[in-house]
Amino acid sequence: MVTIYHDCGRRRVLQSRKDRTTKKLPRSITVILILGAANAAVAAQMPAEKEYNNSIGMKFVRIEPGAFLMGSDEGDFDERPVHEVTISRPFYIGRTEVTVEQFQQFRPDYRGKKQLEPYASSMSWYDADAFCNWLSVQEGLEYRLPTEAQWEWASRVEGLENMQTRVAEWCFDWHGLYPEVSQVDPVGLEHGWMKVVRGGGLDTFKWDEPYFRRITNRAAIAPGFCPPSQEHLEKMLKWPEGTTEKQQASYRRKVSLLGRHTIGFRVVLGEKPKSKPLTFEPPALMRCVKQKGVMLQQGPDVSKPYYKIRRLFPYGLDLVNVGWKLGIEPGVFAHHHNAALASLPNGDLLAFYYNRPLNTGEREPILSIAGLRLRHGAERWDMPSSWPDFLDANDEAPLLWNDNGVLWLFWGCPRIREIHPFQWTTSADNGASWSEIKFPVFETPLGSYSAQPITSAFRDSEGTIYVGVDGSGASSVLFSSKNDGRTWLDPLGRTRGRHSAFVILDNRTILSYGGKNDHIEGFMPKNVSTDGGRTWQVSKSSVPMLGGGQRPVLIKLASGRLLYAGDMLADDEGPELLPKAEQLPDGYAGLGGYVGLSYDNGQTWRIKRLPGLSTGYLGKDGGLAREESVGYVIACQSADDLIHVLTTSELHITFNEAWMLSENEPEVRPQDTSVKAVEKYRENYHGGQGRVTYSGGIGEDGCWVLEGKEIWFYESGQKQWEVEYKAGRKVGTETYWGKDGQIKWQWEHGKDGRSVWKVFDNNGKIEAESLWCGKEYLSHKIYADKKELSK
Repeated sequence: MVTIYHDCGRRRVLQSRKDRTTKKLPRSITVILILGAANAAVAAQMPAEKEYNNSIGMKFVRIEPGAFLMGSDEGDFDERPVHEVTISRPFYIGRTEVTVEQFQQFRPDYRGKKQLEPYASSMSWYDADAFCNWLSVQEGLEYRLPTEAQWEWASRVEGLENMQTRVAEWCFDWHGLYPEVSQVDPVGLEHGWMKVVRGGGLDTFKWDEPYFRRITNRAAIAPGFCPPSQEHLEKMLKWPEGTTEKQQASYRRKVSLLGRHTIGFRVVLGEKPKSKPLTFEPPALMRCVKQKGVMLQQGPDVSKPYYKIRRLFPYGLDLVNVGWKLGIEPGVFAHHHNAALASLPNGDLLAFYYNRPLNTGEREPILSIAGLRLRHGAERWDMPSSWPDFLDANDEAPLLWNDNGVLWLFWGCPRIREIHPFQWTTSADNGASWSEIKFPVFETPLGSYSAQPITSAFRDSEGTIYVGVDGSGASSVLFSSKNDGRTWLDPLGRTRGRHSAFVILDNRTILSYGGKNDHIEGFMPKNVSTDGGRTWQVSKSSVPMLGGGQRPVLIKLASGRLLYAGDMLADDEGPELLPKAEQLPDGYAGLGGYVGLSYDNGQTWRIKRLPGLSTGYLGKDGGLAREESVGYVIACQSADDLIHVLTTSELHITFNEAWMLSENEPEVRPQDTSVKAVEKYRENYHGGQGRVTYSGGIGEDGCWVLEGKEIWFYESGQKQWEVEYKAGRKVGTETYWGKDGQIKWQWEHGKDGRSVWKVFDNNGKIEAESLWCGKEYLSHKIYADKKELSK
């Protein structure tokens, strides 16, 4: 037998049983247990009685086979559809969760949450799995975590304790949506990002409420969620010179909570189900992603003003009760806020917002992150996906950063008190796939923070990474890493202003504009640091303060100039705090958003109002509609020198520096109709077989646009997606097929700008069709049992 322990990227191979003592077990991330035929032959006899006690005092109850209806139509979207599940073989499951005493036999240095004892909690999924493998070695029996279906089936019979009380519980499965068909011994998805948690929620303030204690409730979080190691705890409790007792108490309080969550686990004894995992279907934003950049620098004439507005999200319909039936991915809701944005190496734009139903607040457990893609050369953003999502936790505050071709997606969950300041995942293939979700390990004391990343992430010339996160109250912080995220530092310095925007001016100077909740005589605080955020020199900026629902953004353009975007100083934003009218620079007062351009590292700004923010459509008189707030705004610049701004109202504004420097309002241009210099392109799989063929050329406004048919193929050669473009706009029939060759959905794009979207069931029959005008929903039909249901 060989046991391989994987700990923070270091592998240890223990060759003999003599080496496998509990004292030598590392605080493992994964444990792979390989049982040879010889070991299987001498495995202990499986028990057959109703109850069983093992060698370390764990009590087990035998669960007989049976069938039940799994899920609920009354719960969250991931509890649907209700479907029949059969458990075909008996198994034993722990009468209670694993106790502190039992877990310490595996890991003597373990420490959990006092208020949840005697049951163990706060371990990662990997450590829970490692305990089961260790116990299997100790006893020669097969111990493991329960599958989600086994947990729900067991919770409906007598003899078990705490299934809906005390600690929540890790399950074996990767989280995914339920299938619509019946299942036998399901084991979840083949892979994923979040592991299922049953028996309680994740929101610290609601996890013990009856709703989250229901038998069918599903929570889920990244498997690596746990406290830092004892080694790093000791580093985090070494105070800097001059730290006050009050500061030490604050730091100690943060460290004592970090990662000490309310999840434990119980153990199953019995053979692992031999069922095949469900095939992983990536979210829409990860499908059919090109890897080669084509004509990335081709854009409008930089000397001529350019201004354009698009919508991102679908609108005009009830997403929960209607939209999900029409083809929009479940978990996508109607309210989106706090945008993140990046221009990718392949020319696409990728955006993330936090995502919630209209009738819930901004701190509810239903919140997730919604992501969507604007493909290079396409006129319209794709339909959104609900990803990533820690189920039953308020995922919010996404921050997306293109780090020289590697994408970093940060976000936070501030309603989990034990959460780290942020978590993140990375992609090296333009967002087609993403790494395991990671949590930061700090080498320094951890000061005050709110788990909400802001707008800014960057590297200095020495390779140090900086990530902006909210501090407590009216402050912000730049966390840093000198080793590509393996460990992190808290400088313990804080800016003035919540949601501060940061930009690096040179290797030693970082500029921050303060954000909201603070001001100096009615103007936004300006913060400058030359020591990596440890100290900040604060002064009054020339930019007025922001209101409650607003957040600024600050980026450096390719020209070296700085770009600022934010909201005007409206008359109702606390009149007693407003600068006097004569103090305001020209153009800052009134309702609406604006952008500013600085030639002198933020000393002075040339500003310009952003027109058309209410809807992005033409008004009745043919002019652009009236201005409204940009809210929590974000910006980036693409390789063609165009600047992209996303607003809380889900608008995508594109412009160039020439427009910012011009005195005129943007012209309403007719839609492109002709494309020149069209060329064909192709990408292949590693084996040489075709992956995608497409074509594109130069549109009338100078931008590179898709033109002609685009066809994607699975590795098997089966078609995946076929669509035709005319000057970047979809025309004719667009079709998407599953790996089995079955049509999944189809669009018919009409010449009048309207499109019909059809969704098909597993038998190839139409389930629903809907009528759209761009991103605006108009009407629908749903077919059920040959009956037509119309709006």
